[in-house]
Amino acid sequence: MIPYYISKIKELNGMHLLHRYACASIPEDESDSILLGTFNSCEEALPAAQKIYPTSTGCPYCCRSCSK
Repeated sequence: MIPYYISKIKELNGMHLLHRYACASIPEDESDSILLGTFNSCEEALPAAQKIYPTSTGCPYCCRSCSK
């Protein structure tokens, strides 16, 4: 199981990015992201992220299969 985080910072396209633990593009300041919990995949974590930010999508680097 892997920890997943959702960024509080909106991207230019209005989306909030879902990140896996230790992703190089996760916000450096811990207060800029929310720990969602541990999941087996981004496909499992994305619905949890979308409950917080409906405009969530996967990070193109660490959650490519969930990225729009």
